[in-house]
Amino acid sequence: MNSSRENGDKGLDPREDGFPEGTDPLDNQVAGHRFGYSATHLALLRHLESNDILKPICDKRSEREFRLYSKIWDSNHDFHEDIQTLRQFVPKMNGVFVDHKTGREYLRLEDMTNGMTSPSILDVKIGPKTYDPEANERKIASESGKYRFAELLGFRLLGMRIYKSKDNEYIVKDKDYGISLTPDTVNEAITLFVQNNKALISEFGHQMRAIGEWFETHNTDKWQFISSSLLFAYDCNQSKALVKMIDFAHVFPNEGRDDNYLFGLNKLITYFDNLL
Repeated sequence: MNSSRENGDKGLDPREDGFPEGTDPLDNQVAGHRFGYSATHLALLRHLESNDILKPICDKRSEREFRLYSKIWDSNHDFHEDIQTLRQFVPKMNGVFVDHKTGREYLRLEDMTNGMTSPSILDVKIGPKTYDPEANERKIASESGKYRFAELLGFRLLGMRIYKSKDNEYIVKDKDYGISLTPDTVNEAITLFVQNNKALISEFGHQMRAIGEWFETHNTDKWQFISSSLLFAYDCNQSKALVKMIDFAHVFPNEGRDDNYLFGLNKLITYFDNLL
């Protein structure tokens, strides 16, 4: 195992080392840690040659995510129906990028907005419970207190960027906006994101139902996806729309159905359907 993973990059500060050669900050990020501001100072980057998104592999959580992506995209699972189906709903893994200057490793993921012009993006955390089985009491209390409507809604908007073609500019909403939403105002946020486009609402609902079907059919006695997100994206002419499952640092073995995820997913689908 690479030493940069073992020491959690302690003593290595990318703000001083600079970006790895051939990379830039991810310019359309709507949620999560930003470069230089996380506990490890690491965050998402873009690989300039391939346009892949780079996620640092630097601790136990990111190792867990790396292992899950590796399993999903392992060619030995090409004929497993459950894995084959899941691949439709997650970003493609393109191996590992190594910063040869520091030895840091990054998970390489295909950018779902490739081929989109001025994409609009929405990140939604799924499930009322966002702490995993390894969480201590302090972490449980912290996660439980983040959003007062978590138990009722089952999801939380983390951030979004909406491209307004008329003005040729983006509207950006961060996590504070998401936390401010109530069960009565979430529909306004979704309408803002899709710009009241019924076809987009319908397409996103269709793709979310397909994800729900995978959970019902293929994810019994397999995994629980805790503190995971759905990432929504569409291009400026609204001709292409995608939903992908992302953020797998808290995916654990599970017995039975993943009711926590399904509750949040089904509530989100209902909110989309109510706008039709």
